[in-house]
Amino acid sequence: MPKPEEIYELHAASCNEEDFWGQVKRTVNGKPISEENIALIVEQSRNLLQLQKSDHVLDLCCGNGALTHRVFDDVEDVIGIDVSPSLIATARKFFGSDKRIEYVVDDVLQGVKALAPDRAPSKAYMYGSLQYLPQGKVVELFKFLFDRFPELTRFMVGNVPDRQKKDAFYNSKSLSPDAGNDPASPIGVWYSKAELFEIASECGWDVEFHQMPDGHHAHHYRYDAVLVRGSV
Repeated sequence: MPKPEEIYELHAASCNEEDFWGQVKRTVNGKPISEENIALIVEQSRNLLQLQKSDHVLDLCCGNGALTHRVFDDVEDVIGIDVSPSLIATARKFFGSDKRIEYVVDDVLQGVKALAPDRAPSKAYMYGSLQYLPQGKVVELFKFLFDRFPELTRFMVGNVPDRQKKDAFYNSKSLSPDAGNDPASPIGVWYSKAELFEIASECGWDVEFHQMPDGHHAHHYRYDAVLVRGSV
């Protein structure tokens, strides 16, 4: 059985090199989502991260950089990490002219652990990717980020499929009990807000939950979360 990262790389490598949204499966019925949808994502991401010009940003599972360079066009610097060599090659080719952004090929957790002390982020971002990580890795990542980087104040985890909406999405009562628990499946692991809150809070984070913007094609079954470092 192929691993999620192998499926991800095979798909990315099979796409046209300028099919930026298709490469990262930001699609509806196989077609790239609209520019209006992308604009909604960018605006919501900027607002929830409370971006400042002085921010040092860590973009986890950054893909091909097509979203990275739009969301973070006015911060101090960005490190984008992704396990896919094909996607990072695309990021460097098409979006590498912005020297504030460094694109790195690595496993997301190992890439974070390899960061030099002087590259500590103030904000972190993971959009549409949490559900494709094994839950053990999610816990380790959340904990490592909280413990290692006290400067990190806000970590947005976007586009999370809501377990409470799963049955309605599939419009079926015959789903197996394990449906929505496989990171290698097309949508990955579905998380209820209570589940994600429990994982994040056990790692030290406070959590804010936000409705995805009206007009986004997936707002009826996905949500955005922001992990926040509390004042205590």
